[in-house]
Amino acid sequence: MSGISSSTMKKNALLLLAVSTLALTAGRFSSFSVESGEQELDLGTGVTTMPKGGVLVDNRNGLRLEGSYIQFKQEEFIRARNATLRGSDGNFAATSLEYAFRGEQLRLSGVRYSSSAVKGLTSNSGLGLLAENVVVLKGNVRSQDPQLEANTLVIDTARNQALVLGGFSYKDGQSSFKGQRDDSALLIEFKSRPTATTKVPADVLGRLRSYANKL
Repeated sequence: MSGISSSTMKKNALLLLAVSTLALTAGRFSSFSVESGEQELDLGTGVTTMPKGGVLVDNRNGLRLEGSYIQFKQEEFIRARNATLRGSDGNFAATSLEYAFRGEQLRLSGVRYSSSAVKGLTSNSGLGLLAENVVVLKGNVRSQDPQLEANTLVIDTARNQALVLGGFSYKDGQSSFKGQRDDSALLIEFKSRPTATTKVPADVLGRLRSYANKL
């Protein structure tokens, strides 16, 4: 295992911050409206269904959500299948998406993300705990550029920390980190400069691992 260079860590920072910024912004659909798509309103439940899909837009946050099937209830939830969310920082797609207004939770499956800084980032599932400024990606977390393979990634944007859990590998240029055990962990912190260590403080490991267990 070798140390991580400054350029490597800058790219790693872009990866983590781009994903967390988009996911945390994506949850704020307080001002969304329907741009297109046939709507079926259930007067008894207040749930609107778009069985053939459509487009929701949030002009306040510059977001555009497209899905092959969409269901929503104002101030309660949004659900979408084969969803694509487009924002100024990048685009992500998911086979399923559900946002709960209460608790500000965004749940995703089949996550795919791309931007000018990150290429080919995917994971089996994702969870955005928006009120707590935490994003969790779990299951076959992959990125083509930079090269990342991990089981679980927990991002705490409030504390500028990211924790990689389980078997993982990270490679960019001549620098790399690897963990080959189920209890392997890598902590990345963003302060005056990015730093990474496999010697994760017990309190930080316990706190961030608890978020991983929610997904």
